[in-house]
Amino acid sequence: MKFVKISLLGACLLVCGCAANPESIQPSYVSVLTYSNFTCEQLGEEEARINAAYVTAADQQNNARTLDAEGCASGPSDRFHDR
Repeated sequence: MKFVKISLLGACLLVCGCAANPESIQPSYVSVLTYSNFTCEQLGEEEARINAAYVTAADQQNNARTLDAEGCASGPSDRFHDR
């Protein structure tokens, strides 16, 4: 049974940190043609929309990272302990 505990702990440690830091995610290319006909006002509105979407996505990513870290810190659940 010790082997099972050690295996589960090892697996947990391998999985730990699966969610990436939002700042480490590489941007993707967007053609300038997408925005070439936008007015200054439309560009400002689009920037605000994109910034709001980034904040939402970054919060979700940070929450996922926190849950990953908490799952690894707590280790295998009690159901895997010797009885």
